[in-house]
Amino acid sequence: MAINTLTDIANQALMRIGFSAVISDIDTPASPANKLKVLLEGVISSVQLEFWWRELLVEVSIPASATVRSDEKLEYYLPSNMLRLKEIAAPSDFFIIGNKIVTGQIAPLKIIYLKRSENVGEWSEYLKECVYTMLASKAAKELKNDAQLMQFFQAEYEQKILPRAKTAISKDTNVGKQSASYQGSWLNSFYASK
Repeated sequence: MAINTLTDIANQALMRIGFSAVISDIDTPASPANKLKVLLEGVISSVQLEFWWRELLVEVSIPASATVRSDEKLEYYLPSNMLRLKEIAAPSDFFIIGNKIVTGQIAPLKIIYLKRSENVGEWSEYLKECVYTMLASKAAKELKNDAQLMQFFQAEYEQKILPRAKTAISKDTNVGKQSASYQGSWLNSFYASK
């Protein structure tokens, strides 16, 4: 079965936990579709934060806001779909406040970031497998109340599926390696907590 939509992801998870019936639309307000949709929101963010997924990396130049601060620094608004910042082409005198980067760098400011995406069509097969396996783990507990099945899929995700995806993607490019342009581990922790 081709996996091209969030409904397809949900059906893969259902089949993995032993459901024979499939749902026709993840937005159907009936159970189990409604429960899966709620679970899927968290699963997508969680799995996408696990790794520098090549298909989710975006390089952009962002303009400065019209506001010039009293300290003569410029503010740059971060993209609303950003999960985590990977690289920033700025001198060492920058800091982050909320959803803004503040620096003396003249516009535009170039960044590379990991975006949140619900567009399954742009996901790699590895990311799809990670999402539906993690969803199966969550659904085993929520829909079947089966802690053992939940632990089985959690272990499969952590010990087999995610490591296999990371290895395969890292061999293709060096995208999976953490960037040397991080300004300390605080930046990673800051965005991982969002």
